[in-house]
Amino acid sequence: MFNVGNFVSFHSINDEFEYVNDIERFIDDTTFYEIVDKLSDENDNLDSIVVINNQGMRISVEIDEYQIHTKESLRDTIKSKNYKYADICKKIKQLYRKHNNSDSSFKFQGV
Repeated sequence: MFNVGNFVSFHSINDEFEYVNDIERFIDDTTFYEIVDKLSDENDNLDSIVVINNQGMRISVEIDEYQIHTKESLRDTIKSKNYKYADICKKIKQLYRKHNNSDSSFKFQGV
């Protein structure tokens, strides 16, 4: 799941990412932390991870309190949650170009 050396970001458990319009820009603006250690409970289940921030401070994070993502998993998660919105926006852009670039009497005025 998580390996020492991975870079991860932390998001609210309930975050659906519906506000993300530009996935790549969102990922570029997200802060990622390097995993430096993994801590297990008495049953050897992964309980928390230790990350290091850009000032070199070690932070212990309980894994069940956050959505924890690498860049790839964050991209996949956002795409899977926002695919329907992306398709709708793409179709609106196509309609806009088609009607505004033709001699049609109809002019698409936007939403």
